[in-house]
Amino acid sequence: MNFNNIYLNDDLSFFIYNFLNLKEQIYFMQINRYTRNTFFTKLKNQIYKYINEDYLKFKLFLDNMKYTKYELKNISLTLAKEINYVYHFSLFYEKELKTYDLRYLFELIYKGININDKEFINNLKYPNIIYSINEIKRCIIWSRELTIFNIINNPWLYVLHSHFNGYFKNDTCWCKLKL
Repeated sequence: MNFNNIYLNDDLSFFIYNFLNLKEQIYFMQINRYTRNTFFTKLKNQIYKYINEDYLKFKLFLDNMKYTKYELKNISLTLAKEINYVYHFSLFYEKELKTYDLRYLFELIYKGININDKEFINNLKYPNIIYSINEIKRCIIWSRELTIFNIINNPWLYVLHSHFNGYFKNDTCWCKLKL
C-alpha cells in the first residue's frame, strides 16, 4: 500500500489498524481506496456488536458509515429482538422503575427505517413498545435538534429526555441522546 510515496506492506497496515480505537479505525479506513476496500466490510458489520450494548459506538457507526435500507432493516430486526430495560429511581413513587431503552430505536427511526414493516413488528421483543415507536416517529422532523426538542416536550418519551438519569443492572453506563 502506498501512502504519499511511502510504501507499507499489508502486514504493517493490518498491524496499525488493529492498534487503533474504533473512531481511529473508521478514519484509517477512509485514507484511500485500498484501506477502504480492505477494512470497510469488516468494520461496517461491527455495528451488530454494539446494539443495546454501547450507544455511543452504535451512533458512531450510524453517523460515519452509509447503510442501505436493507442493512438498516437487518439492524432494526436484530434490535427489535434485543430491546433492554433501563432503570431509574422515581422520587414520586419512591421506588425503582424500569422502562424501555429507546435510544437505539430512535437512531434507527431517525435514519428512516420502516416502522410499519410487518417483519419488524412481529420481531419486537415487547409488542407494547409500538406506541413508543409511533411517538418517536411523530416527533421526527427535518432537524435533529428540533426533533430532540419535540421529544423533550413529549412526556411519553421521558427515557429520551436530556434530564433522564437511568442506569442498568449490569453496571453499564447510561448516556443521553447525542446531537
